[in-house]
Amino acid sequence: MMKDSIVHFFVLSGEHEQMAEVEVEELLILYNNRPKKISKKNRILIIETKDDIESAMIERLSLTKYVGKIVEIEDVDKYEKIIEKSKSIELQCETFAVRCHKIKNEKEVPIDKINREIGTILGKKKLVDLDNPETEIIVLISDRIYLGISKTKTGYVKCLKHHVNYRPEFYPISLNPRMARAMINVAGIKNNEIMLDPFCGTGGILIEGADMDLNIIGQDIDSKMVEASLKNLKYFGFEGRIIEGDISEIDKIEKIDVVVTDPPYGQSSSLKGEMRDELMKRTMKSIKKKLEVGKRLVIVVPEKDMISEDGFEIKYQFPWYSHKNLTRNVLVLEKVT
Repeated sequence: MMKDSIVHFFVLSGEHEQMAEVEVEELLILYNNRPKKISKKNRILIIETKDDIESAMIERLSLTKYVGKIVEIEDVDKYEKIIEKSKSIELQCETFAVRCHKIKNEKEVPIDKINREIGTILGKKKLVDLDNPETEIIVLISDRIYLGISKTKTGYVKCLKHHVNYRPEFYPISLNPRMARAMINVAGIKNNEIMLDPFCGTGGILIEGADMDLNIIGQDIDSKMVEASLKNLKYFGFEGRIIEGDISEIDKIEKIDVVVTDPPYGQSSSLKGEMRDELMKRTMKSIKKKLEVGKRLVIVVPEKDMISEDGFEIKYQFPWYSHKNLTRNVLVLEKVT
């Protein structure tokens, strides 16, 4: 282990475990945390970092349920040691709650006893608040028992407040907010950089970018989509620059650091009569011209061979199952020439 390092746990969601792990690692690198993977089993990712993790980074995560610092790890049948170790926890807060989560564990473990006894131990020092605690004591019961402290919630639950069902303007095949948020996070964008969605539609990707305090620009060839994006952003209290225009017109935008998009690849009506392959060809050409070397494009496509990789390197490819008739592929491409 690194000298004076901190060990953290990340409980990944079940939607897409591979993308969830990459999202964690990419954000840790982006925030200069120098991550070192220790282990991963049963959706519990253990990572060592040189420094503490910023709350802003944790809040960006969309495919991770819980994040915290590890206090102790024990074998499942030694849960009494976990209870005993909780006596050493010094809470820097006024209120707390104990949360026990069983993750792919088949052994009998007295969860109620663990929860009650740790709550009693720490309750002698601080107040219990089950609804809105400042700090959560997390006990993960899986291949082993993990005791940790969590102070910041991820975006896993929060971003669902932006679900298509809650927007004043929506399109039936809009991206799930978690998927949109994860796409942005694997794009490697910093807070002072500019993200473009050149096929913004009703603004699902832009909403998640704005929620993470990023500089966002949206563009769409359809004036109705531009109006819809503006309306949705305003509804959630966000601001952004939305432009009406064709993909070829992104060269008029002063600066773009990353591109994150879900382009139209359906019927000719959504493509304004243009053939899908031709649109994708023009799209890749325009984005290649605009992005600097080392910057990323994250794009959703039904098939990988729809787009040209010329000038790009595929860093990651994530198949994302939507329903029985549709599996999307999230491609993360980095410009190399």
